[in-house]
Amino acid sequence: MNTLGFLGGALALLVLFVLVELRVAQPLLPMSLFRDRSVTLGSILVLVNFFAMFGVLFFLTLYLQNVHGYSAVDTGLRLLPLTAVFMVGSPVAASLTTRFGPRVPIGVGMFALSLALFWMTTLGTHTSYLRLWPSLLAIGVGIAFVSVASAEAIVGNAPLELSGVAGGLQSTAMQLGGAIGTSVLGSVLAARVEGVLFDKTVNAGAPPEIAARAAQGTEEVVQGLVPTSTGASGQVADAVAAGAHAAFMSGLHVALLVGATVALIGALAAPLIRTSGRPGEAVPAFAA
Repeated sequence: MNTLGFLGGALALLVLFVLVELRVAQPLLPMSLFRDRSVTLGSILVLVNFFAMFGVLFFLTLYLQNVHGYSAVDTGLRLLPLTAVFMVGSPVAASLTTRFGPRVPIGVGMFALSLALFWMTTLGTHTSYLRLWPSLLAIGVGIAFVSVASAEAIVGNAPLELSGVAGGLQSTAMQLGGAIGTSVLGSVLAARVEGVLFDKTVNAGAPPEIAARAAQGTEEVVQGLVPTSTGASGQVADAVAAGAHAAFMSGLHVALLVGATVALIGALAAPLIRTSGRPGEAVPAFAA
C-alpha cells in the first residue's frame, strides 16, 4: 500500500473512531480531554517528535549498515550515545519541567531534535562517524525532554479521574508518530531515490544502458543497497555502487529536511502549552 493510501485509510479510521466515541455512553477515549488546549497540543507535539525521530533513525541504521558496511552489532554500538543521553537527560527534563513547566523542555527538546536533523543533512557516503555522534546526542536530548515533559502537558492537564486515559493517550501518540514517520519519510526517501538514481549513476561513470538497469532496482537502493541485476563488473560496477549510494544519500537528506522542519514547527508551538499547576505529579517513564 502506498503512503497516500495508508494515510487515507488511517484518517478514515480515525474519523470513524471519533464518531463512535462521541456516541457511546462510556468511551474508551473521552473527547472532552481535547477541550484542553495543552492536552491537545501536547499530544500533537509528542506525535510530531516521534514522527521525526523514528522516521529518521530507521533509515540511519540502513545508512550505517548498508552504506558504511557496519554489522548490526557495530551499528547498535554506534547508536549508544543516543541511549546514554536519554538516560541522563530524563531526570534533567523532570527537574526542568518541575521548575518551568512543560513548555521549556518540550521547546528545547524539539529544537535540539530539529538542529540534529538539519546537521545530519551534511552526512555523505564516506563521512566519518565523528561527524554523526554529536547529532545522536542532540536526538537523545530531544527524546528525553519531550517524553518526560509531555507527561505534564498531557496527564497533568487532564482531569484527575482521566489521568490513566491521558497516560495512554501519550503512549499512543508516541507509537502513532513513529509509525507515521517511518511510512511518510520512507516514501519521501523512496520518491527522491527514484527521481535521481539514473542521473546519479550516470554521473558516477556508468554507461546509460547500465544506469537504466540500475534504476529498476529502486527498492534495493532505498535500503542503501546496490542493485544486483545490472550485469556490470569492474569499474562499471563501482560506478553503479557509487551512484546508488549517492541516490540513497540524496533521499536521506530530503527526509531529514522534512523531519527537521516538522520538529522546528513543533518547537515554535511549544510556548502555547501551559503548566497544570500540579507539580507534584509523577512523571511516567518513556514507554515507546
